[in-house]
Amino acid sequence: MKRELVEDNERTYGQEVRERWGDAAADGANRKMLNLSKDQFARFQELGRRINEELEDAVRAGADLLIVHAAVALNQCIRFSPGATVS
Repeated sequence: MKRELVEDNERTYGQEVRERWGDAAADGANRKMLNLSKDQFARFQELGRRINEELEDAVRAGADLLIVHAAVALNQCIRFSPGATVS
């Protein structure tokens, strides 16, 4: 499942990522994803689900508070990424 996700992401965004941030960054991100434990990957998927759910709710309701919740969930997802730093 992780490998399929990485391969799909590479097909969809790989060229843009490599042009913007270079091969080392793209390869490193792919490697980090592939090295996630089963529990880490499940948490990553759950955070992604929460982000999408919050954004859908925000679009439907037009409420700024829901957008904040989506941003918080996204921040947690980024912080969860191995080696990521967020201020």
